Amino acid sequence: MTHLQRAARLAPTDEKVRNDLGVVYLNQLRVEDARFEFMTAIELKQGDPLAAVNLVTLLIYQDDWGQAAKVVSQFGLSPEQVTQAQARAQKLQGAGAAARKVAAVSAARSIIHQVRSE
Repeated sequence: MTHLQRAARLAPTDEKVRNDLGVVYLNQLRVEDARFEFMTAIELKQGDPLAAVNLVTLLIYQDDWGQAAKVVSQFGLSPEQVTQAQARAQKLQGAGAAARKVAAVSAARSIIHQVRSE
């Protein structure tokens, strides 16, 4: 990720770098950072659907189907692209649930440790 962040600083108008950095952020569930990078990539190259598909993935992940539909319409994305975005969003939701479960278990262990120490 640090390589992509550096690349974005060195080539801030390269839409592919911005999109790829957005994908990394999305995979880390840093959705606001991902949204910013996808929006920047779209602004830099408006005819390229790649960042738009990734933005739709993010919006579906956030359960914002209305905004996702607007992006699909605005960019003329195909049903296949929407299906792909939906599948990726579902994988992210599974990853998010797993991360929340790990955090909950960690918090529970911490509480148990504190109680036993008292």
